[in-house]
Amino acid sequence: MSLMASHSYVPSLNYKFNVLSSFHGPDVRKTLLSHMRDQFKRYGITMFDDQEIERSATIPPSLTEAIRESRISIVILSRRYASSGWCLDELVKIMKCKETMGQIVITIFYGVEPSYVRDQTGDFGIAFNETCARKTGKKRQKWSKALHDVANIAGEDFLIWNNEAAMIEKIAKDVLRKLNATPSRDFDGMVGLEAHLREMESLLDLDCDGVKMVAISGPAGIGKAIMVVLTTMACSCVYKKSFFQSIKQLEALADETTWFGPGSRIVVTTENKDILRQHELARRVTYLCGNLPLGLRVVGSSLRGKNGEEEWEEVIRRLETILDHRDIEQVLRVGYESLHENEQSLFLHIAVFFNGEDGDIVKAMFDDHNNLDIKHGLNILVNRSLIYMYPKGKIVMHKLLQQVGRQAIDRQEPWKRTILTDAQEICDVLEDDKGTRAVSGISFDISRIDEVSIGKKALKKMHNLRFLKVYKRRYDRNYSMHIPEEMEFPSRLRLLQWEAYPSNCLPPTFHPEYLVKLDMKYSLIEYLWQGAQPLTSLKEIDLAWSCQLKELPDPTNATNLETLDLSLCKSLVEIPSSFSRLDKLQKLTVVNCINLQVIPANLNLASLDHVEMFGCSALRNFPVISTHITTLSISKTAVDDLPASTRLCSRLLSLNLEYSIKDLHRLHDLNVSGCKRLESLPELPRSLSVLYANDCESLETVFSPFSTPSAVLCFTNCFKLDQQTQRAMIQRSIIQRPFRYPEEKCLRCLITEPWEIP
Repeated sequence: MSLMASHSYVPSLNYKFNVLSSFHGPDVRKTLLSHMRDQFKRYGITMFDDQEIERSATIPPSLTEAIRESRISIVILSRRYASSGWCLDELVKIMKCKETMGQIVITIFYGVEPSYVRDQTGDFGIAFNETCARKTGKKRQKWSKALHDVANIAGEDFLIWNNEAAMIEKIAKDVLRKLNATPSRDFDGMVGLEAHLREMESLLDLDCDGVKMVAISGPAGIGKAIMVVLTTMACSCVYKKSFFQSIKQLEALADETTWFGPGSRIVVTTENKDILRQHELARRVTYLCGNLPLGLRVVGSSLRGKNGEEEWEEVIRRLETILDHRDIEQVLRVGYESLHENEQSLFLHIAVFFNGEDGDIVKAMFDDHNNLDIKHGLNILVNRSLIYMYPKGKIVMHKLLQQVGRQAIDRQEPWKRTILTDAQEICDVLEDDKGTRAVSGISFDISRIDEVSIGKKALKKMHNLRFLKVYKRRYDRNYSMHIPEEMEFPSRLRLLQWEAYPSNCLPPTFHPEYLVKLDMKYSLIEYLWQGAQPLTSLKEIDLAWSCQLKELPDPTNATNLETLDLSLCKSLVEIPSSFSRLDKLQKLTVVNCINLQVIPANLNLASLDHVEMFGCSALRNFPVISTHITTLSISKTAVDDLPASTRLCSRLLSLNLEYSIKDLHRLHDLNVSGCKRLESLPELPRSLSVLYANDCESLETVFSPFSTPSAVLCFTNCFKLDQQTQRAMIQRSIIQRPFRYPEEKCLRCLITEPWEIP
C-alpha cells in the first residue's frame, strides 16, 4: 500500500459502489469472478451485482449509471471478451469515465496475451472481427481504441500466476489501496512530510500478514499526530484506528503483539523516547525470565531506579549469558526449598536428566523407588509451576529452574551428593573408584575433558546408580576415553545414555534387566550383547549414527519396547525376524541405513503406527509390517512396488513413498518428491488433500489426478509430464474453485516451467 499515493489530491465524489466488473461468459462468472467477489466481501469492498440486468442489444441506463457510480472498474479480458458487443460498449463507457471522471480501471488478462487485446490479434482478434462484421466502421473504431487503451493499463496476467487465490488476494489489496480516503490539500506545503510518509510506509510493511508496532517520538508540535492522521486515512478501508498517548495505554493494550489479529498495525506516539526504549527492554527481560513471576519480581527490583539505558543493558547481558543468577536463584529457591525431600529429589533429577522427556518414561524410571510416589510428585511440581506437562505427556522445566537445580547440587557437601554433575569431580570418581552408595545419577559433560580412564569397578561400586548420562555439550575439541573390557555397570541401571561409546559392545557382565532407556548415539558399537536378555523394562532404544552397528539385539523379551531409532546405522543389513515379538513398538525409525536390504515378512506389529525408512537406498522389498500404520515414509529407496495387502493399512494418514493405492481411504497426505525413477502415478484415493511430487524427473503420467477435486497438487521440476497431463492441470488451475492453501508456496497446481499447449 502506498501512503504517498493516498496523499495526492482526488476530487471528492460520492460513489455508490467500490467496484464494478466488466467480463464475458458464465465460466468467468462461476470461477474467477465468484472467488473475487467472496474475497472482496471479506475485505468489506462493495461490488455492483449485474445478475438482475437483462442482456440486450444496448446497455440499459441502470448499467450506465452503475459505471458512473463505481469508484473502480475491473475489466476481465478473457479470450471471448471481444465476442460480445455488449462488453465492448460497456468498455467504451468505462474508458470514458476514466478520462472524464478520474475513474480507476484495473485490468486482468484472463488467459489472453495483453498484446492480443491491444492489437486485436490471435484468437482474441478473430472474436473481435466476428463481432465487428455487422457493425459500422465508426463503431469498430471506438471499440478498437477502447481495447487498445485498456490493454495499455498494467494489470494482472493470469498466465504468469501459479496460484489463483494469491492473485485474487493481491487484486483485493490493490483495490483497498486505491479506495483509501485522501486528505485533499490540508497538509500541502509541510516540509519533509513526504519523506516521513515514505519511511512510515516501509516500517508498516502493509503487505505483511504479521503484527507490527511502529513508534513515533519527538518534541511537541513536530507533527507526530499529523503523521498518524495521514497514515490512518491511508489505511482507513483496512484497519480500525486507535491512538496510544500514554505508557499505561501502551502497556494495557499493546504489551504483546500476539494480542492482535493478523495484519494489525499499532502506531504509538510519544515525546519521551526513553519510554519506548524501556518498554522494549522490559519485554526482553520478560522473555529472558520465561514469564516466571518470581524471576520477574527479582529482575524488576534490580531495575528499579535504573533510568539509564546502559544500566538496563548490563542487567540484560547478565540474563542472556546466565553468568550470574544468584539474585534470581535466591527467589526461585523459595519454591524449591518448600518442597518435601522426595519432591526435591524428583525436581533435581528432572533438571539434570529428564527435561523434555516423556512423562511415562519418567514414571518408569522411578518404578523401583520405594519412598517416592512419582505421580503425586509430578503433580506437586506442576502445581508449584516448577515444571510444565504438555497434554501428550512431555515434561518441560524452564532453564532458570534447571539452573536452580544445578546450583542446589553444587551447594551439597561432596559426600552427600546423590547426583554428580561436575566434570572434574566425575573424572576423579571414575578414575580412582571414589563413588559411594549415595550416588543415584551421573551427568558427565565431556566437552572440556581431554582424557579420562575409567576404573574397572568404578561404576559397580555405586550400587544405587540408576541414571548414567555421558554426553558432549560442545563438539569443538577431541577427547580420549579409556574403558576396560571387564568394566562392570551397576545392576539396577535404568537410564544408560552414552554418546560416542568407545567400545564395540557392552561388557558381558552388563545387566539390562531394569533398563528403561538405552541411548547410545554416535557410538562405535557393532552389537550390544549376545543372546536374549531380560528386557521387560525397556521402552526406548536410540542407536542413531552408530555407523559400525551390524547386529541388532535379540528383542525376544523386550515386550514393552515402544521406540526404536536406527537412523544412519550404515553397516546394518537386516532386521531380524525376532522383531515380530515387539507387540508394543509404536515408532520405528530406520532413516538412511544405506545397506539395509532385508525386512522380514509378516512381522505384523500390533502397535506400530509410525515408520520412517527414508533413504534406505538398498531396500527393494517392503512387506506389510503392521496394519495400524498412520505414517509411512519409504521414499528414496529401491522399492519398486508395494504388496497388495498394503490396502489393509486403513488407518494410514500420511504416506511418503513411490507408489500409492486407491483403497487407502483415510490417506490425506502423499509425498513422492525426489522419486527420480517414478514414471507414473496410479489412481489416488478421493480422501487425498495434499500431493507433493516435486523433482520427480521421470514422471510422465498422472492417472486421473482430478478425482480429488480439492487436493493441493505440487509438481515442481517435473519436466517430462505428457501434454495431456499438462493441459489438464492448467485447465484445472483456470476453471476449478480454489481453496485455502496450507501456505503460499503450496499451490493447488504448480508447474514451474511454461509449456506450449497445442
